[in-house]
Amino acid sequence: MLAFLLVSACSSHLVHIKSDPPGAAVNDLQLGDLGVTDLTVQVGRDAPTKRESLNLTLTKAGYQTEKVDLLNVKKDQTIMVTLHSVPTTVLVETNPPSAQMEMYDSLGDPVELTNPSKIASQTTFANRRHIVSDDIRFIDLVLKQEGFKTLRKQIEIEPNKENRFFFQLEEIVGTLRLNTWPEGAAVYERSLGFLGRTPLELELKWDDLTRLSQKLDLMDTSDVNLQLKIKKTGYRTQESVEKFQLYLPNPPIFIDLPAE
Repeated sequence: MLAFLLVSACSSHLVHIKSDPPGAAVNDLQLGDLGVTDLTVQVGRDAPTKRESLNLTLTKAGYQTEKVDLLNVKKDQTIMVTLHSVPTTVLVETNPPSAQMEMYDSLGDPVELTNPSKIASQTTFANRRHIVSDDIRFIDLVLKQEGFKTLRKQIEIEPNKENRFFFQLEEIVGTLRLNTWPEGAAVYERSLGFLGRTPLELELKWDDLTRLSQKLDLMDTSDVNLQLKIKKTGYRTQESVEKFQLYLPNPPIFIDLPAE
């Protein structure tokens, strides 16, 4: 009589999981948290886990998440996972959203920016994510938007993470305050026409100010000229050129009307 001896071979294997740099948290899709690299996991039908495959996720602060799938492990093995640093990114959001953006380092040189979206543009705009050097710590930021005051701000950058900032830009609105003696005089401006009667308090917005400027870009100037004409029956017409500040409060203007 033949006797058959059934030998059950050992069906478990060791998986040594390492990372460069070490200290990455390792998580399996089914088993959950396995520990921190470097570590060893036993797999196979005879292993406590009863798992023959691993679906691993490695995470470490400052590094990109890495995924590794080991299917039907048949032997002991060692895996080495190289972790890649998270790039240092800057996202400057503004309202309104189309502001032009300039960035300078501590020496006043332009910061080298890489746009991951690969959007081709000669001008750098806000509301786009940019990669910067991991070594940079402070950036002098300049935001320009037509009709709004230029904003200058120093921002602090943390390496190997996304640095996100939001800025509300201030609309350019100037207030013209003008009075005469006697009151009730009609006020005209050469480009804007009739402004009202004294005492006059009038907001001048961007569309008004662009009509007053001789420059193509008001963002490059700090003031415009008001070419005023004041008329009142029984009094001599007065003409006056007044500087009107775009970014600073404007003092009241007072004009004495001589009788005819």
